[in-house]
Amino acid sequence: MQDAPAAGTSSRPEAAAAAATAAADPAAATAAADGAAAAAAASSSIDSLSVLTSTEPIDRLRYQALLMFDHWDSSSSGRLSGEQLGQFFTWCTRKVSWSPGLSEVLAGVTSSWASLAQTGCSREQFVRIIRSQVHAVSTSAAYTGSMMRPDEAARLQAQMSLNKTELAAAKWVFGLLDFDNDGKVALSMYKAAQGIEAYVYEDKIEDADADDDGLISFEEFLVSYAKPKPIGKNMLIMAINTAAIFFILQAPFLDVMLKVVLVGVLMLRPQLISRPAALLYDAIKAIVDSSKAQAEVAKANRGVWRPA
Repeated sequence: MQDAPAAGTSSRPEAAAAAATAAADPAAATAAADGAAAAAAASSSIDSLSVLTSTEPIDRLRYQALLMFDHWDSSSSGRLSGEQLGQFFTWCTRKVSWSPGLSEVLAGVTSSWASLAQTGCSREQFVRIIRSQVHAVSTSAAYTGSMMRPDEAARLQAQMSLNKTELAAAKWVFGLLDFDNDGKVALSMYKAAQGIEAYVYEDKIEDADADDDGLISFEEFLVSYAKPKPIGKNMLIMAINTAAIFFILQAPFLDVMLKVVLVGVLMLRPQLISRPAALLYDAIKAIVDSSKAQAEVAKANRGVWRPA
């Protein structure tokens, strides 16, 4: 039996026929070439927009995971081999070698993806690995309690309006992006990234580079995570902070040195005021929102609202 011609080749009679057609009708040959170019362009467009058909959410973590993937995909094949994936997991484990409890957490995530050691993983699979890893680490008491000094963590939480889990997730992701372990992330890495996520998040990171040195520290990196506070909450925090300082300065039972110390403490650790004030605002807002909801339900039912 004669073997079939390989893909992308043709038999001699077919080639001769094609050549004859092109010679006889140059316009047809041009149209065929244009059609092939259009098909190639369409295929490229489909590949570049494949993210639109993905079931994964387009968010900051996906973008960051793809940056990590590109770093570990040294062959630029679009797929991590089992060996490359193993190198990534080993590198992650070394980052938490100081914490046996956290090492166990990471080992659990790694074992759940053990089957990929033979087949390697695609970009989308790697995104899912990062999601599961970030979730496991950021919800681990072994990490949230030791990722940084408690006072520093409290300051950043208050400043950026983040809870402990959100701060821990950002800290872990930053560590994964800090490939040379110098406490900085190169802005050029973000600029080299491709895809829809780059257009959405690159500007946020670039704006965070406050000193324009082309490197992002963790605190600069955290700016893109910051949640805007409502105007009412900001005003309440400022009012309580001002009132506290005014009370300290006007208190007749405090000597001058103690007043200076207390005011200095409030200036250096604003979370001592801002955190309770934010909790007070949230509590009041929850009560007001609940009252509004009860009123709406009562109005809709044309009766008095009663809890179930």
